[in-house]
Formats: sequence, C-alpha cells, structure tokens
Amino acid sequence: YLRSNRDAAVAFVEERCAPRVRVATVPEASYLLWLDASGLGVPNAASHLRTHFGLGLNDGDPFFGKTATGFVRLNFACPRPTLEEGLQRLLRACEETTAAAGASSTS
Repeated sequence: YLRSNRDAAVAFVEERCAPRVRVATVPEASYLLWLDASGLGVPNAASHLRTHFGLGLNDGDPFFGKTATGFVRLNFACPRPTLEEGLQRLLRACEETTAAAGASSTS
C-alpha cells in the first residue's frame, strides 16, 4: 500500500508539477516524500502551501537547517483519496504560483 502511494505521488509530481516542484529523493524505507519546492519562488514553501492551498506539508528547515530551505516533506501514508486531493492542491499551487509570478514580473 505504501509503495503504491509512493509511486503514485512520485509519478504525479514528476509528470505534473515539475519544474516548480521536483522529487528530491525517492524514499526506500519511509512514508515521507522529500520535495524540492524552491521552484515556486516563495520565501517559505511550506507556509505558502498551507496558507494559500490548505496543504499541510512539513518545512525542511527544522530538520536539516538552511540547506533545506525550499524543501518540504509530503506524508504519503494516508488513504489514496486523501493523497490524490493533496496532490491536486499541489498542482494548483504550481499553476497559480507560476501565474502569479508571471503576472508580477510583467507589471
């Protein structure tokens, strides 16, 4: 079950969210997917995703310090519909954050 969720999440992020959000590492013995969200271009990706998209991901800084700025952890040990909802919110964040960044750079 966890492997299936992991594989689904990895495929979704790689196919639909890149390059704004990328899979940093594919876990072998964990239920946490490490994502590089620095491509969103926001100061704190976890806070941005939580505030604007209702997506509760863990910020990387508390775990690995400033070298993990822009990284977030996604827990895929959940029912598949919950994971799919979270991934759709992540996709929306990629699309809307990209659109907002483009709009502000043309202003």
